[in-house]
Amino acid sequence: FQCIVQDELERAVNESGAEWGAAIIVNPSNGNILALGSYPVRTENGSIATNHCISGYHEPGSTFKLITLIACLEEELVKSSDTFDCSRGQIAVADRTISDCHESGILTVAEIFIHSSNVGTIMMANLLDNQTLFDYCSKFGFGSPTGIELPNESAGILKNPREWSAVSSASISIGQEVTVTPLQLAMAYTAVANGGILYQPRFVDASQVDGEWKTWAVLPYQRIMSEETAAEVRSILEDVVKYGTGASAAISGVTVAGKTGTAERLVYGDESYLSAFVGMIPAECPEIVAVIVFDRPDYEYRFGSTLAAPVFSRMLGSIFAIEPELALGMPRNHIDEFTVANAGNPR
Repeated sequence: FQCIVQDELERAVNESGAEWGAAIIVNPSNGNILALGSYPVRTENGSIATNHCISGYHEPGSTFKLITLIACLEEELVKSSDTFDCSRGQIAVADRTISDCHESGILTVAEIFIHSSNVGTIMMANLLDNQTLFDYCSKFGFGSPTGIELPNESAGILKNPREWSAVSSASISIGQEVTVTPLQLAMAYTAVANGGILYQPRFVDASQVDGEWKTWAVLPYQRIMSEETAAEVRSILEDVVKYGTGASAAISGVTVAGKTGTAERLVYGDESYLSAFVGMIPAECPEIVAVIVFDRPDYEYRFGSTLAAPVFSRMLGSIFAIEPELALGMPRNHIDEFTVANAGNPR
């Protein structure tokens, strides 16, 4: 898996002119990291380059709309069939106007996510108070390091609501004014894939102690959403690939669920972009969750649907070619008794 990840990242960075690319593949049933790659591996002077999977940070763009959707569903403020009038294609927020790329008309909650409407997402966020939105962001692990067994992990930036401006709630709901690492993003989507439990990611499955192998325990953080909400969101994510912005992530012979992200690099004050896709396969009962991110690609590659999603398709297609049994999926009762009994344990 690691070889496939590195090869595809190198190819895509060279073709798109991106400054760097990063990809993570996770087993959603236990949080195990199956591959973690960042390219380039070395800087121009030969030193080891930053591992962008865990270090540094970026604005996640529309991939972060997942949190707004789940918060509204979990708080029972909306149903996926509820409608919002997004026909103007823009919405006034304090002293500015936030727009959609395309005018969409009246959209259901599911369609807002499928077509990645900024306007609809902000309308949904307006149903949440600032503290509730912040609490869901925190519960999904944003603003804190994951605790993976690697040095120099970044926590990302998630400001306390006391520091929010009049536009912060709207901005955060669509993935701006907050920064994340690809690993944090991967683990958040892993919780959707496995039915609602956020795991601490890990590399090491077992180690030798006094000549004998000792298996490390699986240590989930906690249940962060109901199984019902997780299943509903997986279905919406599948429709993103079937009918929406994620069509270029499709893989022949297996169902794919996922979300594109196109983020302006506003944190740095320039006009560069970040292209991202987070996906899981098979959609109904995922065996794999993968995050693909490219920073500052050439302008024509800026959209998540143009760069990151097709790379996801190639990368995961190559993985299924060597392990086709992964396409069968994992039964929803894969979470073991230890996990359920300890779902509230801190890391």
